[in-house]
Amino acid sequence: MSAITRFIAVTTAFREISGLETTTLSWRLFGDSKKLGALEAGADIQVTRYERALQWLSDNWPPEHDAYWPSDVIRPAKTPAPVPGVAA
Repeated sequence: MSAITRFIAVTTAFREISGLETTTLSWRLFGDSKKLGALEAGADIQVTRYERALQWLSDNWPPEHDAYWPSDVIRPAKTPAPVPGVAA
């Protein structure tokens, strides 16, 4: 299974549990409402954009639906929350 196929599995699961439209999720991931649809239609993506988008999905995945993360896709650890008063 290719990285894009695994990514589409994650975005499909996220859309199913969140109720978001493809265009809305695409905008939240990429700032482009058409990119996710293009990927589903066979387009390609840069590795950095892929990694950022997969991280966003992991960070924003509803905790009550953790079991729905596709089991054949390694989930990135959530980004630690910033500590108040400490510069990043």
